[in-house]
Amino acid sequence: MIKVAHSGSTWLASLLSKMPYSSCRGEAIRMGSVKPICTAIGKEKMADAVVDWMMENFAGAEQPAARMAQSKLAKQLHLRDANKAPKEKPGECSAACASGFSTEGVGLLSFGIDEILQRVLSPDTNSNAGQILVIVLLRSNSVKKSLAHDAAKPTGKRGRRLDGMAKYAGDPKAMLEHVLDVNTKTRQIGSYIPLVRSIPGAEVIPVFYEDLQRNVTHELRRIADALGLDAAIVEAMPASLVSPQKANSGKWHSDDLKSAMGSSHYEAALSYFQQHAPCFVEQLQATGPKKFWPPCCNATQRCSQREMFAVGPTEDISRGVCR
Repeated sequence: MIKVAHSGSTWLASLLSKMPYSSCRGEAIRMGSVKPICTAIGKEKMADAVVDWMMENFAGAEQPAARMAQSKLAKQLHLRDANKAPKEKPGECSAACASGFSTEGVGLLSFGIDEILQRVLSPDTNSNAGQILVIVLLRSNSVKKSLAHDAAKPTGKRGRRLDGMAKYAGDPKAMLEHVLDVNTKTRQIGSYIPLVRSIPGAEVIPVFYEDLQRNVTHELRRIADALGLDAAIVEAMPASLVSPQKANSGKWHSDDLKSAMGSSHYEAALSYFQQHAPCFVEQLQATGPKKFWPPCCNATQRCSQREMFAVGPTEDISRGVCR
């Protein structure tokens, strides 16, 4: 599952792990030190470590002896042990078992996700190559997503993070700049959809956070079907896990931004967006899980189908690119 922060990935990973014949390791790859390591050892060795990690944890392959020394590298790249099989034993699976992980999409751009998937699917790498499904998780409301980035959360001894609603109060221009940055990253993650579709043996399914909020059961059935599992297994999940109330239980703010931001700050932002960013006005006004797709190409208009993934790397992505 390829995603960006605050797109519902923790919730979806939890649901997939509670779905029969399936497990999903949340945040299995954390690449906080990509550029200095890449500079030291190069892209190829970094990609080797990721491929070996995927093979060992998800394809049942033993790590090649020649690369055992890379275990230190795996730790540096935060390739966390994902040795968590589905609850059922393989022989108990009615049709198939699915095991996977979620990761920040920006990190995989450093290695070339297409090259990694091609190697994992190659018979030369894996004689019993199965299938790979890539879930591209998107949150289409860039306004709500940008505010969620700085939502107040307890952080132990460090106190509380700066609240996103307070951070942009009285400064709608700064709010818009952040919204545009988040929107660009959403389009960048969306670019994985055509990329993965071009790889033989790999399938891709886009899933929207807003669709999950509206109908969790329907979206899980889509994913189960794409995984080759009997979609009826979703019906066996406890109703408490897939209820609309559960979808909003982890939120730190109301879905109604007027209530979350306060009336005066909301009205100031609305007035500024109406003048300078009409494409995002409806996102600001949305009081429920409405999907906005195709995304905005800029502050004033939505993208065409051809334009929506034609986006260059953002500054954050460029910093992580392994050259």
